[in-house]
Amino acid sequence: MTPSDLVRLALQEESSKNRFSLEQNLNPTWMAHSRIKAHEDIVLSGSETFETVFNQLDPNIQIKWCFKRGQMVWKDQILAHLKGPLISLMKGESTALAFLGKLSGIASLTRCYVQQTEHTGCKILESRHTLPLWSPLDQESFVHGGGHLRSHLPESVWIRPHQVKACGGLHATLQKIRQFSSLPLSLECEKLDGVQEAVKFQEIKCISLDNMTEAELKEALNIIPRHIKKEVKGVMDLQQVRKLAEMGYDFISLDNIMDSAPSAQISMELQI
Repeated sequence: MTPSDLVRLALQEESSKNRFSLEQNLNPTWMAHSRIKAHEDIVLSGSETFETVFNQLDPNIQIKWCFKRGQMVWKDQILAHLKGPLISLMKGESTALAFLGKLSGIASLTRCYVQQTEHTGCKILESRHTLPLWSPLDQESFVHGGGHLRSHLPESVWIRPHQVKACGGLHATLQKIRQFSSLPLSLECEKLDGVQEAVKFQEIKCISLDNMTEAELKEALNIIPRHIKKEVKGVMDLQQVRKLAEMGYDFISLDNIMDSAPSAQISMELQI
């Protein structure tokens, strides 16, 4: 499913609510201007999806953006100007702002975390836990905020703890993988003893530590040799991210960006 498909379904849902609305009784020939305004500091993202909403409703609507995707927009600045049939502008307002607010919210929160690691070599990576069907939009907004996608990293086979358990241990797991792939291996560990076992295998090029305490994360750095990339993942606040980046981790994957980013406060003001 493409972002265009999501927009189409969103518009169908909006039109199926069967609520009384004033725009149903407006003269379709009336024209209007509107402007999109930020009510807080944000990173702009979702402008293409915003445009898709109005293009599907009425291709006669003209949109002029004042900022590019990924740019910082300060409180009370105008993001864009729209011109077109009044009834179409009003019909698309709710859906278009929902997409723009959610995606700008993801970009804005991502930027906050990226700023905590800019003085180090650590990169903020996308979470593997993304909402089904929304991944392309989420990932684009994450990049606009300065985050890095896993697809931009060297390809590898990712191994989870439950897979190791199902195969009867790490050694047996690696044997099975080598039957179908020669790619480098990335391993997720939940305990330090798993880290100690993992470093014995030359095939493993990245170790990801999941939901460990700060003390365990410090100890893990003493165990993992320099040639193995080190990632930490989980739910973290800004201070924790900064501390881990300064400790020497190569990657930080946050489960609380795409899932819990608040929608940016953006409004559409009609000027008839």
